[in-house]
Amino acid sequence: MKKRSDIKACLDENLDGLDVTERMKANLVSALEGGKAVKKKVTFALVFAIVLLIAALGALAAALYPRTAERFAQSYGSEYGDRLSQGDIAQTDASYLLGDVRFTFSDVIWADHILYGTVTAACNEGANALLLSQDALDQDGVNSLMPGGERTYLQAMQQEGKTLLLATCVPQGYVLNGRTMSGDIGYWDDIQEDGSVVTSFEIHGYNGGIDRQSSYTLALDLQLFSISQNGERERMETAVWTLAVTPQINETPQQPQEQPDRSASGASAVPVNMPEGDSGQATVYAVEARDWLSTVQPEWFNQSGATLEEQGINNRYTFRDEDCLLLYPGNLWYYAYEGTETFEYEIQNGEKYVEELPRNETPQQIFDLLSDVRFRGGAENPVPQLATLTLEQAESAAQALLTKLGVEDAVCTWRYGADAAAINALNEARNEQITSGALLNCNPWLDPFTDQDEGYYLRYAAVIDGIEAGEEYFTASLFVNKDGVRSASITAPFRQGEALSTATLLPAKDALQDAIDAAKQSWLPELADNIAHAECITLTYSVKDQAKLLPAWRISATDTVKGSSFDVIVSAIDGAVLNAPWM
Repeated sequence: MKKRSDIKACLDENLDGLDVTERMKANLVSALEGGKAVKKKVTFALVFAIVLLIAALGALAAALYPRTAERFAQSYGSEYGDRLSQGDIAQTDASYLLGDVRFTFSDVIWADHILYGTVTAACNEGANALLLSQDALDQDGVNSLMPGGERTYLQAMQQEGKTLLLATCVPQGYVLNGRTMSGDIGYWDDIQEDGSVVTSFEIHGYNGGIDRQSSYTLALDLQLFSISQNGERERMETAVWTLAVTPQINETPQQPQEQPDRSASGASAVPVNMPEGDSGQATVYAVEARDWLSTVQPEWFNQSGATLEEQGINNRYTFRDEDCLLLYPGNLWYYAYEGTETFEYEIQNGEKYVEELPRNETPQQIFDLLSDVRFRGGAENPVPQLATLTLEQAESAAQALLTKLGVEDAVCTWRYGADAAAINALNEARNEQITSGALLNCNPWLDPFTDQDEGYYLRYAAVIDGIEAGEEYFTASLFVNKDGVRSASITAPFRQGEALSTATLLPAKDALQDAIDAAKQSWLPELADNIAHAECITLTYSVKDQAKLLPAWRISATDTVKGSSFDVIVSAIDGAVLNAPWM
């Protein structure tokens, strides 16, 4: 019987020029060797006959499945491959050279509002190098067997002086309106018989599916590392590869799906919250991105003097009194700090990790205590006056800051006036949780709070056309005391733009069923029953693709297994799920 290497050489020679995958060849080699259970002798005539048969099947498979569909079919079953082969397919041989490695696309597929693709990384001709996949590096490292299984990568490095490279291609997402975004991204890579590394990926929408388009632009992170003989990696080169592809639109009609019977879904039993004077219609708006990095002044928060400690995708300012402002284009956090404290974390098997971090000053401690009250659904406490300031004064200070930030549609929706007695009661309960072990990795706050510490916790939301928008569009929480705004957490990546259209609202019961159906098809199907028994459905506004502000239904439910609440956001225009625990 021929050795595996001889059979492999025979196949390579006879199948040269045909689109037969390495997995097909590997399966044939295994069959010719007799498989794992029964070994049989195979004549060369039979070998050649099987070669011709596999060549024909390989050509047929290439016609039936593009590379990406084939790889997903191999990993997840033929039905997956069938589905992708019916999508909009862009065949491409676009490539990018990074150092001694060339990355080459085979195809990109849009199917069911998800983008799929496959990229091959191979060393340039003449490069004295080998490629290792990320999966192989994570498993056996330099001791991974090379294709053919005769020696390891470490042995090849030692015997031939070759350089071992790790070349990775990880999608950042898709580019829309000049911005790169994505939801979940999945990918895996494999080493091929010729030493190349093939990576296949899937990119889900930022919120909801990726709309069908005539072309798509992908952004991919390319990284090249050298791997030492002891398995350590050193980054050599990086690049962002932006690639535009134009698929062939598949006009083949899809099999009609049986519509669910919604009459018995129980949706009518879920309370629906609608704004007063609802007309059954709502306006869709454009949104514009904010850039607080270039517009916000640190003295708006603290006039003690600020030092810019870090600058990049975010700016970090430290003030002379130790407060801190962490600033992003559309998010900011203002912390009241004073000195440092030591935190001790339990890791595993009794091991502990010790870390020195800034210590929360009194206003920040109160902010955290009252944030927890609101998070747990506590009732607001809008007392009109405390010993050192009034509710009106607190709201005026908060509104002045929001106006400077360019937030024009903010409405205060939750107020909590905390005097010394209330703060001390909340802190005592927190310290008891730490002592009992119910609250981990926290230090108790032992100093009593006084009247000079009291203040108001204010939570703001955006209200558009009488409808409260979701927190991904805007939310702000501030603690205001006699000294002004002393702690803040504000998310406002967008501002409302021009009106684009007027839409008729999808009935709430239909949105509920769409959410149930989506849950059943997700990796968390057990949530479908929780959604069917949701606490309420509320009309809101949600951001779609960082480009539109559209009406949506927020379905509030409880995971009965974990005992935690969750929301599912469904477009009130077309029923697409925009956000959910499985996304």
